[in-house]
Amino acid sequence: MIAALAKADFVDHEAPQAEWRLVHRVADAAMGRVAAVVARALEAAVVTQRVAERLRQDPDGAVAGVALEPMAAALMQLVWPPLEAVYRRAGDIVTRNLGRHPMQKARLGTKTRPRLGFGFDITNPSAQEWAEQQSARLVRDVTDETRDAIRGIVGDAFRNQLPPVKLAAQLRQVIGLNRRQMDALSRKRDRWVADGLPPTQIQRLVQREHQTALRYRSMNIARTEVMNASNSGQLEAWRQARSAGLLSPKLVKQFVVTPDDRLCPVCAPLDGEQRELDRAFSFGGQNPPVHPSCRCAVGMALPKTRELTDADILSRGAADYPIANTSGTDTLARHTGPDGLTPERR
Repeated sequence: MIAALAKADFVDHEAPQAEWRLVHRVADAAMGRVAAVVARALEAAVVTQRVAERLRQDPDGAVAGVALEPMAAALMQLVWPPLEAVYRRAGDIVTRNLGRHPMQKARLGTKTRPRLGFGFDITNPSAQEWAEQQSARLVRDVTDETRDAIRGIVGDAFRNQLPPVKLAAQLRQVIGLNRRQMDALSRKRDRWVADGLPPTQIQRLVQREHQTALRYRSMNIARTEVMNASNSGQLEAWRQARSAGLLSPKLVKQFVVTPDDRLCPVCAPLDGEQRELDRAFSFGGQNPPVHPSCRCAVGMALPKTRELTDADILSRGAADYPIANTSGTDTLARHTGPDGLTPERR
């Protein structure tokens, strides 16, 4: 009880929440737009005539008959620009926040202030490197997962001797989904056929299920990539500020969870973990997301020396402690998709 009251007394003044909440808002504002263009990109893949031509003799050739190049191009042309804008916006906000943050006395010291004209530099080599690596990873991850799903449905068609024309039609109905989603939709289609539903009704049901699954995958990708962009922009802004002498090298980054009933058992143990700015967290990354649709963030903090006790707080006062665990890590709740499973990478 004493620790909780003391924590409440200084969280708003010294803990890193204010800044990461601003970064969260940047991500939230872009989520809908990014999800919409992701859906357009996922549907850009083209099922060509080669699927039907090669199914009987060459299943791998049939897989290659689905052209993913239009999807890759759409990811770069439609999806990457708003993600890069989120990265830049988060960096701008963090840079402008220098000098206003309650921890500024710890960040800058008593004699240093932000230089007039200092701003987030999107042309910085490390920012450019981030853009090149992340855009390539986005295209690779999405296309690889989509190709794996196509390989699964083509393999099933080959084993079951499905007529090539029917395979091509089925692929057009499920294009853009990942393997788990395609498998689930195939099982539903088989059940509707076994139930004797008319073909036209089955087609309508498949189209409806496809759009639902596509929206889910699009939002899953959007949440993951938008949070990655916003957290990465924040981290790059800190690095640039440190290089300019505007951040103390003693400050560290601190993992911040979203403390609600959706907090997952994967992220909960990471809450409050601290690392030097250029060191990876224990999960292996420089910043969240830890998993698909992860909502965690990073804050700037003074290094922890040891765990606080009630005696520490009573003897020295809450204001002496700039670090606070505000997550309620005893609240472990599932972080699942609509099927009750933790989402896959894509």
